[in-house]
Amino acid sequence: MADRRRWLAGVPSTRHAARRALLCALVVAMSILACDGAHDTNRSESRLLDEVCGGSNCTVSGSARRTTGPTGDSIGFKAGPDPGSISIPLSTPTGYDQNIVEVLVSGHGNAQIGGVSLALSTEPHWIEAQTAAQSSSSGSPLVASVAVTQGNDVSLYDVRVISYHTINCD
Repeated sequence: MADRRRWLAGVPSTRHAARRALLCALVVAMSILACDGAHDTNRSESRLLDEVCGGSNCTVSGSARRTTGPTGDSIGFKAGPDPGSISIPLSTPTGYDQNIVEVLVSGHGNAQIGGVSLALSTEPHWIEAQTAAQSSSSGSPLVASVAVTQGNDVSLYDVRVISYHTINCD
């Protein structure tokens, strides 16, 4: 009888075994969900255009000119209706796998954003496209460019950098 009690003391109860199995299943499920495409994301602050273009870092050509942004104390740019372009050099945070630029724009017609022709809306909206800027690796310079051809016009209100780091669970 003493041997049987010792043996039973080492065997978990059905309730204990069920709890342990449920806990293990929960841990496995959370690990799978947490690692399936998980990203660490960093967005630059709003009004980054003010910070970057406060000096003479940003360049314009053709009809492009520096103006006020959405508020009287912010920086903005306009280009058109004659051909013009705006270049904004941006630094990227280190430790991220991918950096993407978004530009807040409105206008009439089309604009070349990072070399891609996109239709503009008269309402300001963020354009997020990896191809809309020269995507770079971490720490490398990034240049956002906005240009228009004859008969089109664009207003640039702000710019931001979104940096992603994929979390590997291998």
